[in-house]
Amino acid sequence: MLKLIVQLFFVLVGGTLGFLFIPELFRLLYLEDSPSWLTSPLLGAFLGAAIFYVATFWLARYIVRLIRLFEEAVIKAPVTDVLFGTMGLIFGLIIAFLISIPLSGIDLIIVSTVLPIFIYFFLGYLGFQIGFKKK
Repeated sequence: MLKLIVQLFFVLVGGTLGFLFIPELFRLLYLEDSPSWLTSPLLGAFLGAAIFYVATFWLARYIVRLIRLFEEAVIKAPVTDVLFGTMGLIFGLIIAFLISIPLSGIDLIIVSTVLPIFIYFFLGYLGFQIGFKKK
């Protein structure tokens, strides 16, 4: 069942990325003479979903194994450690959200889209570690 959920997640991510980026990629490859059906976002979503679905045949097993290892580690951890780690994670994500609000107004793609993802991961991890270790 978990493998099916991972595959569904991959298909949704692939469809979303295909919807957003594949039409632009075809426009860049064909310059301005692109046929309209080739630059359709729906075709891009279908291609992205198909590519990511094929990728799940190789990746789903490893991701399911990683999820099971994480699940076992959380189950073995004391409840207080998990509770304080989760509180630290939530606090870190709230701070990351507050930092990313002004960054979204900047017109540079790297600063407005990529940098907030790294900030979320870094502050979420940092908050979890501080909450987990300091209690």
